[in-house]
Amino acid sequence: MTEPQRKMLRLLSSVLHGEVSEEKLSAADKTEILSLACRYGILYLLYDAVCTGEDPHQPTLKTFVRHSAVRSAAQSFALEQICAEAERTGTNVLLLKGASIRSYYPQPEKREMWDIDLFAASEQLEKTSALLRSLGYKAGEICMHHRKWRHPQTGVCVELHHTLGDEADYLKPFFTQVFERAVPVDGFTYVYQMREADLYVHTVYHLRHHLQNGNWQFRQLADIFLLETATKRNAAEPALHELGLMPFAESLSAVTAQLFAGIEPTDANHRRLTECFLENEKITFSPCAPSEKTKSMGKGILRGLFPNPNIVYLTFPKIHRHKWLLPIGYLLRPLALFFYGRSHIKEKWNTLGKTAAASRMKSDEAFLNAVGINIRISKNYYY
Repeated sequence: MTEPQRKMLRLLSSVLHGEVSEEKLSAADKTEILSLACRYGILYLLYDAVCTGEDPHQPTLKTFVRHSAVRSAAQSFALEQICAEAERTGTNVLLLKGASIRSYYPQPEKREMWDIDLFAASEQLEKTSALLRSLGYKAGEICMHHRKWRHPQTGVCVELHHTLGDEADYLKPFFTQVFERAVPVDGFTYVYQMREADLYVHTVYHLRHHLQNGNWQFRQLADIFLLETATKRNAAEPALHELGLMPFAESLSAVTAQLFAGIEPTDANHRRLTECFLENEKITFSPCAPSEKTKSMGKGILRGLFPNPNIVYLTFPKIHRHKWLLPIGYLLRPLALFFYGRSHIKEKWNTLGKTAAASRMKSDEAFLNAVGINIRISKNYYY
């Protein structure tokens, strides 16, 4: 860990605790910290703590911060609109990810979101879609877990989830019962949020999913730190065991303790994981031989065209209720990808070009399993 990284983490720790840092920073320190914050995707969160009202003479970064502030304000207003409309129409929705986690931050508006994540049970899915349509949102890309909706005027994107877990986990009790345990958001009857323990478990699960698929955000570690601080560990342990998350949760606890409390991990694998996060590494991916690349791309394309039936059921909830429609689902899926997900296909095609089969990861298998990330090849690169 470099000295600029240590200074940035001390500042970030102060921000997460709602404290004013007394760290004395030179102009060079500020430049290095802001560059790191930009690299880690937490510039908006740290900017005021670094600059303390002063002009850092970096117009590009300042413009970026202004854009972040505008996007955050637009998302906050959009979320208020959606919640008010859900209350008016009696539509049950569950806030997910940043829409719920940001309330744990001392300054919620500084916790950036790329989009607004909501969950609707299958019986409420059509009603929730109609709600978004009535507010001016246009339906977009459909994926295994969610459908994207975008507002053409504000640019705000909503991901309406119809499942909460991967194809191997979505029927486990934690995911099927999480809505039943949810509590209403203050001031609402039909807008819900997960209990603290459930939100912590889902956030750990979501971060592991991102790491297994080669992409993640540094702010997810800040989320974990704040949620773990607010959660009684014994309330979360049954679900962590059920989903096989306990080793990963323990690894994250050691990592966040080092990053935000300065407590050095005793386990070498935890120290290595911390360095992976600080280096912004895509932990599970590495270069591969051309033959492996071709083989993997072929498998990925076949899996995209003919995925496991569970993926079709998850993509189209109606077909899940009427399984005899499965052949139609296989026909609809390529059409949905073509009309709504062409940019997504291009992104996944690029990913296929850089990734290969499980043999590529053998050198890291022991480390990944030790920290609870586990080796996993996505069964379908197009969801």
